[in-house]
Amino acid sequence: MEWKSSVEKFITNGSYIKMLENEKKLKLLRNQISDYQSTTGQKRMHWHTEGVIGIFESVRVFSKDSIEVKEYLMQLGILPLVTTISWRVLTPKEQLQVKPYVIKLPPKMKFSPAGGLKEDSQKLNRFVLQYGEDSVSEKVMLWKHTKSNFEQLLREWKLIKAHILLDLQNNKSIRFDFGSIICTPSDPILRGIDVYQVLGEEVIMKYGTINYEKLLPYMIRGIIREKEILKYRKVIDVRLRYMLIGYEKFNRRIDFYYQKLIQMSNLRGGS
Repeated sequence: MEWKSSVEKFITNGSYIKMLENEKKLKLLRNQISDYQSTTGQKRMHWHTEGVIGIFESVRVFSKDSIEVKEYLMQLGILPLVTTISWRVLTPKEQLQVKPYVIKLPPKMKFSPAGGLKEDSQKLNRFVLQYGEDSVSEKVMLWKHTKSNFEQLLREWKLIKAHILLDLQNNKSIRFDFGSIICTPSDPILRGIDVYQVLGEEVIMKYGTINYEKLLPYMIRGIIREKEILKYRKVIDVRLRYMLIGYEKFNRRIDFYYQKLIQMSNLRGGS
């Protein structure tokens, strides 16, 4: 196990605990910055010196997929193409029937540290007291610095986990002096079209979960009428989400949506 020394080093040199503590610090700072911004009434704030943007976004919460919208999409022959099926809802007999078509995922890995490897709650309390009276700009700068450290440690931990999973896919757990690693199998992915072809329409109608992003190309081409979807897909809540993001990531996000609009525009032109 070549990765064992990497795990031991990451755990015993304090990197693992520091990663967890940084995650909690980020949440504390984000909440304090969010509270400040909410008092200004601004949906978006720029901290140019720190290169950070704070954004309040409205997120619509929709009702569960209704039988009516599924019937509408099935009549168009689209439902199997835009749905996924949870492995767990199928009976053992059905799972056996669709097994040749599953998309396998790597197992999940969880590290349970030994008793002595825990975050220092007093340290986090001192952190709150130490930076609680700082200006919002100072908190934003601290958030950016903490975020950078956290992401670096998280990347390292994910790389270690990836190497572990290569060796432990057929094992359930392994124990060390500093804790234990448990690997559990992940449920496979099932495409709606495969389940439909093997098990038929009833299973799709009963258990299918619609991926609404996959509906966009059909809407743009006029195959699906958006008003028909909205008729059956009700907004049951609107929640406010706060996001802190660096300029570089924000610009990448804008570029991603811009490229997506171009793709949608090309689809519209090709219809």
